[in-house]
Amino acid sequence: MLVGNRIFHRMVPGLAEADNNLSLWMFSPAARDSIDNWDSEIRHTVAILRGTFGRYRDHPQAQSLFRKLRAIPEFCRLWDSTPLQVAYGCRRLAPINLHAPCTNQPLSLSLEISEDGECPDILIAYGLFDTRAIAC
Repeated sequence: MLVGNRIFHRMVPGLAEADNNLSLWMFSPAARDSIDNWDSEIRHTVAILRGTFGRYRDHPQAQSLFRKLRAIPEFCRLWDSTPLQVAYGCRRLAPINLHAPCTNQPLSLSLEISEDGECPDILIAYGLFDTRAIAC
């Protein structure tokens, strides 16, 4: 994660402790506490990572991230599970539900991840919230 606004960082507590990496953050206690239906979301994350690591298998940053994730028992359990699920891209049919820090009510985040048209090594992620619901 290179840049995120104030609201994003409030909704994703502990991202800095996860090297500002959403994939690492998904396996953190903060993510488990923040995401409704974390078990389902983490399975989807692993499916996306399988596709991503396959595509970027020779990239040093992908290899480094994979080593960090392999140190997390929950990641290993899901990575090695069968049947294997692989997802390419991050077009989600349903939003991710996060708990707003001030209300602890689940709020829907529509998350999209896409490639930069000129440089396929750059991924652009953006999420849309109802900002009135989290303006606390």
